[in-house]
Amino acid sequence: MNIKEGNILITGATGFLGSHLVRKLHAEGFNLIGLKRYGSSTHRLNDLMKKITFYDADRDDIASVFKRHQIHAVINTVADYGRDTQESSAVLEANLMFPLKIIEYCVKYKVGVFINTDTLLDKSTNSYSLSKHQLVSWMLFYKDKINMVNVKVEHMFGPLDNATKMPYWILGQLMKNVEQIELTEGNQKRDFIYIDDVISAYIKIIEQLNSFSSFEEFELGTGSAVDVKYFIEALKNQFAGRQKTNTILNFGVIPYRENEIMKIQACISRLQLIGWEPKVTLNEGIIKLVDNFLLESKSDLGDFKK
Repeated sequence: MNIKEGNILITGATGFLGSHLVRKLHAEGFNLIGLKRYGSSTHRLNDLMKKITFYDADRDDIASVFKRHQIHAVINTVADYGRDTQESSAVLEANLMFPLKIIEYCVKYKVGVFINTDTLLDKSTNSYSLSKHQLVSWMLFYKDKINMVNVKVEHMFGPLDNATKMPYWILGQLMKNVEQIELTEGNQKRDFIYIDDVISAYIKIIEQLNSFSSFEEFELGTGSAVDVKYFIEALKNQFAGRQKTNTILNFGVIPYRENEIMKIQACISRLQLIGWEPKVTLNEGIIKLVDNFLLESKSDLGDFKK
């Protein structure tokens, strides 16, 4: 299967991961179809909105998208984290029911492969992780009808991330120069991976599709985990080196969430076997993140403004 002869359909195309994938794959010459929600902000892809075909998943007839375009692969990047008081049914709709419907269309219209973005969180952590694990069960159910690739991504970060996610939320608080940021002790270990390395892994997977079995699974991270406290302190240090802030990081004030996992670290050996290695060190990624955040703060691109 030469994937460049057909189209790649990307769900969640205007989100953080989706938009970075769209930008890179477009630059590499792939033919892309983007699915997004009506009303979703397109600020990450404003310069590409007229160069790529987009459909609204909640308004357009999705079946007609598959009828109209020869789609060779689907990359699912939809992620509803179920924050605040959101009901579990809404999380389930986004993370399970919607991609399951896409899989059914893939089977019906003979799409070659469904590539899913999953999580390394245990299924018992929250409604988000449970719904993601449930989708994988359905992928296994359908693997004899369409090839499946499941990518379990650890804590990715980078430019134009969501304002509610930890790295940008911390930077937003530093930008506002709040008196203090109340935090847990921060002893959880996470495998932070910069978005450029995430995208390069997806590209490598796409290049190797013809060598895969009917179901392949990869863990995507750097292969090393650090304390969340270290990451947050490094964020503040890099920010303070560029813009004054008096904000105090108040660790230990907030208890860990229920079912908190104290260490998550990706095993990247499977990705290494197909020729992928992370290239951006943690400190390099943090520097890039802070520099881009400050540039966004001077433009209308910053998601933390919305």
